[in-house]
This record gives sequence, structure tokens and C-alpha cells, in this order.
Amino acid sequence: MKILHLSDLHLNKAWFAWASAAADEYDLVCVAGDLLDMFSTKPPLHGMLLVKQWADSFPGKLALCSGNHDGNGPEMTPPAHLLTELAAEDRLRAEHFMTHERWMDGLGRADLVPDGRSELLPCGTRGVVVTTIPYDFTAVRWHEELWQTGAQLRRESGAPWIVLHHEPPSGTKVGGASGNDGLPYLIEEYQPNFLLSGHMHLEPYRGDFGSRIGAAWCFNPGHPDGMKADKVAKPNHIVIDLPQGTATWHFTSIPKGSEETRSLRLRG
Repeated sequence: MKILHLSDLHLNKAWFAWASAAADEYDLVCVAGDLLDMFSTKPPLHGMLLVKQWADSFPGKLALCSGNHDGNGPEMTPPAHLLTELAAEDRLRAEHFMTHERWMDGLGRADLVPDGRSELLPCGTRGVVVTTIPYDFTAVRWHEELWQTGAQLRRESGAPWIVLHHEPPSGTKVGGASGNDGLPYLIEEYQPNFLLSGHMHLEPYRGDFGSRIGAAWCFNPGHPDGMKADKVAKPNHIVIDLPQGTATWHFTSIPKGSEETRSLRLRG
């Protein structure tokens, strides 16, 4: 099983297109939050529709969690009057958002695990358990039922377990001092195989793209802050190759702007 880990796409259309084009090389693509961009000059519904169109046409298995830019809560449900301003195809997509309390629930389809789920996804020989923890900056031990369900599914299936959460754990090379303080305790207790995050754009450059808590590997691909988006053809990403037992970070160096890679062994 090969897994592609992305984060912090921030409505970069070229990066979304790159992920779709690369999907057939992987068994599962995981995006750990911040698909939208709160600093966009266009209304949030514009970004939601772009993400919906991308997710609907995505040519592979996909898992998503919310980030701080995504605002995946009732306050982001688009008002009905905005529908009259949309073309017919976009109106149908927007109606999906309006029937859910959280707009990212409208992204659900076969082979897609949206925000706030623990599911066994058919993938590889045994499948893969995917838990997507919503972003919530107020919580310390939040959504613990998702962790419990994920742990149970792993026990029953024997499949590897991947947890997505936008924030990386604090006190690690991927999260530094500003990561999520509650996350290390949950990882220590439940020991998923992988915790995939983002959010701390520069932490992999300062620390590392991978760090362990017990037997759990925590990853953060980072983001090339300071580089102009049109100069960066593809997002930072991590390729987790389970048969080979490796994780490889593909990143844009700062400030050179060149594409570089760095790998580590998952075993031994």
C-alpha cells in the first residue's frame, strides 16, 4: 500500500490538479486540512464549490480532515439566497452543503472519507482504517469516540490505522512547541500506525517531517511559506510506502525553490 499525504492546499488550483493527476500512483490520498483559504477575496462558498468539484471528480480513494481555514461548522453553511446567483451545476453542488450542518459532510461519496469519521476503507489486501479528526482549537480530549472506533476497527480487521488531524502533536519534531498539546496523550494511549497533519508550515524545515510517539509515526509535509504560489508546481508531500517500509518527503527548499527529497525507514 502506498499513501500520499498532503496538507494546506489553500485553494491552489494547480496543487489540486497535481493531486488528481498523481492519484493513480497511490492506494490512498490523504489531505490533512486547510483546503480553503480564509484570506481569499472571494466568499467561502466559492472555495467550497471548487473543493466539491475536485472531490467529486477525484480518480482515487481520498481522505480529508478540516483545518482552521476550513471552518467546518454550522456557521459556514451558505445562506439560501446565494443559490440564485449560481449556475445550475454549481447550484446542485451547493445544495449538498445546505443539507448538512457541516459543509464538508457534503463531500461524502464512495471511496472518500470526509471530516469526522472512523471507517475501514477497502484498500490493499486488508484495507486501511482511516480516522479524520475535525479541527477544534478549544478541545483537549476531543472526539474521543472517533479514536475508540478507529482502535476497534483496527483490532477487528488487522488493517493499518491512519489518523488525520490538521495540527501536529506538540513536543515533536513535526509540531515543535506550538503543536497541539492534547494530541500526544491521545497518540500515546491509542497508538495509531500513523498521524498525518499539517498546519505548522515551517516545522519540518526546522525539525523534521517525521517523528515517533511510541510506535506511532507522526508526519507533517510542511508548506513552502514565502515562495510565490505560481513558482511552486506541486505541494510539499510525503509518500508512505508500506511494502518498502519507507516515508519520503518531497519538498520545495527555502529560499532556493528547488525540489528536494528526504527519506526515513519506518522499521528498525
